[in-house]
Amino acid sequence: MERQTVGPDGDTKGVHEILLGADMALIEGLCLDGVEPGDYFLCAQPLKLAGVEGSPCRAVLIKEVE
Repeated sequence: MERQTVGPDGDTKGVHEILLGADMALIEGLCLDGVEPGDYFLCAQPLKLAGVEGSPCRAVLIKEVE
C-alpha cells in the first residue's frame, strides 16, 4: 500500500514535529487524481476530538471563478 506523507520512508515523525512546531497544518492522504490543474480554495474541516494530535477531516476544493 502506498502512503502519501511528508518526510522520507521510515522517518516521518521528525518532519511532522518540525512542521507542527511551526504551526503548520498537515493534510495527508488526499486523492487528487481527478482534479484538473488550476487555482482552488481548500476548505478542510477536522473533527473536534479531545486528547489527540490529528483527526479525519472533510476536505473540499472550490474552483476559483475568474
